[in-house]
Order: sequence, then structure tokens, then C-alpha cells
Amino acid sequence: MEEEKTCQYCGKKFIKTPKVSKSKWERRKFCSQLCGNKGKDSSHLEKYSFQKGVSANPDTQFKTEDTIGIKNYKWKGDNASYAAKHIWVKYHYGSPQHCDICGISEERMYHWANISGEYKRERSDWLRLCVPCHKRADLKRRKEDYK
Repeated sequence: MEEEKTCQYCGKKFIKTPKVSKSKWERRKFCSQLCGNKGKDSSHLEKYSFQKGVSANPDTQFKTEDTIGIKNYKWKGDNASYAAKHIWVKYHYGSPQHCDICGISEERMYHWANISGEYKRERSDWLRLCVPCHKRADLKRRKEDYK
């Protein structure tokens, strides 16, 4: 004897399969998960008016400018890593498109190179270099450091 029920959402009749336990079958009201989701009662949500992108209070709204640079709680200043300082330079001065030493501007890879070795956050402390010029500059600096 097959047990049969009617879906409370779509009205379709469905039968109990052998895999469904007796206790689960007694609680079941819908023919499928899709009908179950559509048939869920959402009347308890009517007291809330959800509006995407609208803040109830502008004073409590997140402001990006409050977390940029030195205002950010993760700001390390001069203790930032080598990579972080290069990322900062690229963000503030853009990607280099030419070499300051040899003057080429053809399509190739360019780097931001630090002049003083102190990694200051000043434009005057950085050069735009092509890869070969950057290698030559680093080798020259290393030779001077070992003298």
C-alpha cells in the first residue's frame, strides 16, 4: 500500500519512497525542496524593510576615507615590508611606462626602483627603470656596498 500526500504549494500528489523514514514522511508537506522553499512562511520578515544599499543612519555608515593610509589600523609606516612599500608606490604613482635612465618607452616590463635604499614615501626617492637598467643599478649599488 503506497502512502500518498498532496503538496501544500503546488497541489501535486506525491508518494512515500522506501528511503524516507516513517517519522520524516509524517512531517513532510511538500513534493520537492523547490516547493518547500517557495512555500516557506516569510510573514515574520514583514516588520523589517530591507533595502539594499540604503543605510538607516548615515553617521554609522562605513566611509572608505576613514581607513586609508595612516588611519588604517594595520598601517605599519616605515616598518612595512619591502613588497608593501612597492605596492604603495605603484598605487600612488601608477605603473611605470618608460625608463628614466635609457629613456625607452616601448612595450616591456618596467619597475619602480628605490634610489636611497630608505624606501621613503616620496616620489623623488623612486625611479622608473626597465629591467636591464634596474639590474645594472642594483649590481652597481652592491659593488659600492662591499667596498
